[in-house]
Amino acid sequence: MKTPSNPTFMRGADTFTESLFTIRRLDDFVPKSHPLRSIRAMANQALVKMDRLFAHGDHRRQPGQPGRLARHQRRT
Repeated sequence: MKTPSNPTFMRGADTFTESLFTIRRLDDFVPKSHPLRSIRAMANQALVKMDRLFAHGDHRRQPGQPGRLARHQRRT
């Protein structure tokens, strides 16, 4: 279910439509033995591991209300 607390609420799925730009697949342009293929695999693995670091859930601090913040600052 898409809710404001769900990170995909505003952005949607992170997909790329290859057929919109070309008839061939992007993998057809890079030879099987090209070093970029192994670099891409390593980068994807690293990004999957880092994904949890940047995933935000409901544990984030909620933004304060401006009036409430102003009252708190005047007290201190």
